[in-house]
Amino acid sequence: MVTTKYEYQAPSCAKPDCVPISNTTATCPKGWVATGGGFSGSGAPGVFFYASQPSGGDTPNGWFVAAFNTNPGPNSEAVNAQVICARAP
Repeated sequence: MVTTKYEYQAPSCAKPDCVPISNTTATCPKGWVATGGGFSGSGAPGVFFYASQPSGGDTPNGWFVAAFNTNPGPNSEAVNAQVICARAP
């Protein structure tokens, strides 16, 4: 089972020192555990993903991703988290 969560980042600020951060977590259904995950984006210039990791503690039940925008202006990025889930033992 693969679960995906889509989140849209607000446009970046107009000043060079203002860099919005966007993050999201895809979560497994109750009774399932995360066995892997990843991310995708829409490819806006200057947007970089800096985190892609399990979430939920010792028994992960989700996948966390985060991105930042280094290119001020009208760029936006769709931040998509995917998690691969398996039934808990």
